[in-house]
Amino acid sequence: MDDQKLVIILDKTGGVKVEAFGFKGSSCEKATEFLDKMLGSKGKREFKSSYYEDDVIVDGLPSGYCG
Repeated sequence: MDDQKLVIILDKTGGVKVEAFGFKGSSCEKATEFLDKMLGSKGKREFKSSYYEDDVIVDGLPSGYCG
C-alpha cells in the first residue's frame, strides 16, 4: 500500500487547499471529511486519476480507512 498523506496549503488571501496523496477511489473524501467539518464548508473539488480507481479492500476495510 502506498503511503497516504494530506497536504494543507494556505494562500495569502486565506484560501485553503487540501491535497490527498496515496488514496484510491472515494477514500480520499473520507480522509478529508474532518477538514470539511472543521473549515465549515466544502470548496471546489478536483479529482486526480486515482479517484477513478477502485478502492482496495484489505482485511474487510477499505484502503483509505482511517479508524
